[in-house]
Amino acid sequence: MMVQKRSTTKKPGVKKVKSAPNKCRAIILLDAGPILRQARQDYLVAKGRLEAAQAVLRKLNEVDIPAARAFLSRHQGELLTQARTLHEEMVSLSQLVQEVERFAMLRGISLKAAYKRVMLIRAGTPSPADSVEPDLFDNPAEEHESGGYEEESGSGDFFDSLPDEAQEHLRQRFNDIARATEAATGVKQPDFDEMRAGVAKKQKAESSVSTEVKECYRAIVRLLHPDSNDKFGDREKNLWHQAQEAYKNRDLASLQLILARCEGLDEADEETGLERIQSISTLLDLARRTKRQARMLEYEAIEAEQAHPYWKFTELSAKKQKGHLNKWCREIKQSMADVEYEIQILKSTLERWSRPKAKPSNPPRKRVHSR
Repeated sequence: MMVQKRSTTKKPGVKKVKSAPNKCRAIILLDAGPILRQARQDYLVAKGRLEAAQAVLRKLNEVDIPAARAFLSRHQGELLTQARTLHEEMVSLSQLVQEVERFAMLRGISLKAAYKRVMLIRAGTPSPADSVEPDLFDNPAEEHESGGYEEESGSGDFFDSLPDEAQEHLRQRFNDIARATEAATGVKQPDFDEMRAGVAKKQKAESSVSTEVKECYRAIVRLLHPDSNDKFGDREKNLWHQAQEAYKNRDLASLQLILARCEGLDEADEETGLERIQSISTLLDLARRTKRQARMLEYEAIEAEQAHPYWKFTELSAKKQKGHLNKWCREIKQSMADVEYEIQILKSTLERWSRPKAKPSNPPRKRVHSR
């Protein structure tokens, strides 16, 4: 059987046209109603959790803690006074010891000499050496040119602004103290460079938090400022004062909570107010912030329930309150014993520094070598 080959000749008059690329884009309409309803529901659920956690912590701070402190003061007022007096004495002695150690480190002198000069300075009669001794950490010309050391402003570093000789002196003294502390305690101490790196890391984290605080506060001001808000009622006034106080204390959590509450919603009919918001991103962001605040306060309430000694004190029976009182008295007495021991150590340290250097009673005789 013969197979006829297919003809490859092109038919006359037929041209193959190359199709152009399709640049059309299809538009698909989505129903945003279910997403909006779910976001509103998530916000209302998170708001309920937030208010429940707030109520628990508010009761602890405004009811239970004052009641427990009044109960303790009523039954053991004298013991509390003694504990407070001991704590104040320990703080005073500890500050004196720290001042002497810092003075000795910066001046490069012994602890005994530093103690003597610190006591003279505290008495208002500094020694002549304090007024004529050149200080490596004082550079009047440099301070005048730069307008003073900017240790806390963040725009300059106090250590970098010191002269090279002072930097090397401070680094050497710090490392000497760290090595002595490590030899005495057996605990590894960071050297000067490691300490500075840790401080820089902490300052960077604090700067990041400060930036978030400013951004959150600006968003609140745009929503609540009396000059730009026509409906400035009692609720807005209350939130405004809360925002001012939170910004003063650099409280990021409280500012985020206030921002989540001041989205222009009416507390009397919040569900109706939520219906007026048609932006999915706004509702999702509001629900996300509220969930985060609720989770933080719930964790705080759980920690308070597990560890706070005054948790639900007003709900306890008189017998249980008496048991708690006995437990607190034992803890206070143990704390007082620890404070007294620390005071003895501080006093012995100061006494050792204040004791004059004893002269040898029998000085060694010089040896005479016979020739």
